[in-house]
Amino acid sequence: MKRPAFTIALILAIAGAARGQDSTDVAGIENAAATYIARFLLTPGKTVAFDSYARANNGVQRVMRPQARTSELAKKLGANRTGKKDEFFGCASSVPSTCRVRGVSTLVTIGQPVFQSGAAFITIDMLTAMENLPRVPVLFRGTTLQVEKRGANWVVIRTAGQSIS
Repeated sequence: MKRPAFTIALILAIAGAARGQDSTDVAGIENAAATYIARFLLTPGKTVAFDSYARANNGVQRVMRPQARTSELAKKLGANRTGKKDEFFGCASSVPSTCRVRGVSTLVTIGQPVFQSGAAFITIDMLTAMENLPRVPVLFRGTTLQVEKRGANWVVIRTAGQSIS
């Protein structure tokens, strides 16, 4: 049986290890992103779900995180629930007004980091239910964060890109 997701994850892990990054770096970057999201992007008092799958660097493939990592990131986000994106978001048709975030106010997905020149970039996707806008029931916010290692810790140093629709 072929396992393309496993193969891609293994290739990315080997490539990262060859450049000096390891799972500790990835965890540190994800933790920095989750802390940033909780502090600056989420609305206090709203329910949050965390997507247990990371969007791979190709933007298409989705890679499942280990349960322990998912739980740790969900806790940092203050997420009430975790699971696959499809459990919390769906569209009845290709018309955007038929899309809904279900059971929570916001769904957060944290992508896999991309390492470049001593820094890392990590993409965050947030889908937020917009109860008062029936023609646009879901707000999509995609944000790319630049993260650097300072001492033993990874810290978000700037927003490197953002799209809202």
